[in-house]
Amino acid sequence: MVKAGRTNRWTLPAVVALGIVTAVATALSATAQEPDDRLAIDFHATRLDGTLFNGATLEGQVVLLDFWAVWCRPCIEAFPTLNHLAEKLADHDVALIGVAVHSGSPEEVADFLEEHDIQFLVVVADEALVYRLDVIGYPTYLLVGPDGAVAKRYVGALSNLTDRIMRDVMMLQQSPSAP
Repeated sequence: MVKAGRTNRWTLPAVVALGIVTAVATALSATAQEPDDRLAIDFHATRLDGTLFNGATLEGQVVLLDFWAVWCRPCIEAFPTLNHLAEKLADHDVALIGVAVHSGSPEEVADFLEEHDIQFLVVVADEALVYRLDVIGYPTYLLVGPDGAVAKRYVGALSNLTDRIMRDVMMLQQSPSAP
């Protein structure tokens, strides 16, 4: 049997705690769901030589962003495919930018890449870009249209990656909004 005094003693603190938790969860949820109207290419990162990379310089161009990490085996295994893809994309005026995240400093990433033959630009970005662009796994490839918006997203190790991306690039470049 529960005494009335005990119930009342814990009811108010429990209701207050529940209210605080609900308020915090609502605030966090609202913050996480606020639309971000920045373009996908509207970001700054650091090149491996330490200089600043401004993604906005790519506006008006189709771009493939490859989000990867040094500890991600499928990311590293994709490097030869991406080198081949970079050559094909260049023939269509499409830039391929490798975006290293959760991988240390630009110097550490550069040291890691000394063991790999990379034929495309690699920059190092922070977690804010990962969260803003909803990168949820690695590798993640974002095909960005000339308008700067994400046109297509590819996540994980994919078979026929080159064919898939080239098909989507061709469709994107043939769309009426393409320059």
